[in-house]
Amino acid sequence: MNAVLRTQISAPLRWKKEIERSNVPMLVLVSWLDAGTTEGAPDRLRSFRNPQKLVIMASSHGGGAHASPFVVDSTPVRGNPTQDEMAQMRLQFFDRYLKGVQNGVDAWPTVRYCTLGAEDYRESATWPLPGTTVRRLFLAANGTLTSSAPTQDGATATSWTSGSTPGRAKDGRHKWGVLCCGSTIAQAWMRAC
Repeated sequence: MNAVLRTQISAPLRWKKEIERSNVPMLVLVSWLDAGTTEGAPDRLRSFRNPQKLVIMASSHGGGAHASPFVVDSTPVRGNPTQDEMAQMRLQFFDRYLKGVQNGVDAWPTVRYCTLGAEDYRESATWPLPGTTVRRLFLAANGTLTSSAPTQDGATATSWTSGSTPGRAKDGRHKWGVLCCGSTIAQAWMRAC
């Protein structure tokens, strides 16, 4: 089977009706720096009505080590769950939804996410985060973002989804070049005009 067909068959949205009908709860543990899961996990949260809990970490794949681009030593990111803590979360989640144990899982936030740059965790009942807005921006010739559309052939347009102020690091600099930071979600893509 070719890769495109395999992706179309296995993509969760392909099975949305069946997945929602099952009402199977989902516990999703991902990292901002974990390839396509960074986009897929919030998309699944927005797209499916199933009960869901989403934890977005600053970690390596599987959560074994921190992976924040703003921490240059081996200091763990405050709030990043350890391997043992993630295993415990899974057990509590399974106990709740497979055995019916009332163990506090229902009170967990819908989304718990690491704010890159600030290196802390925040919680939200929804995604995108409240206050997130969409603006159309373009890449100017000098490499900055502008709201003015390009006027030359071959110019590059950039789309950007942005929230409010929590996308700033401790030193006040805005980290828009990172895939995600705080409530600023950078899902930028470029296309040749």
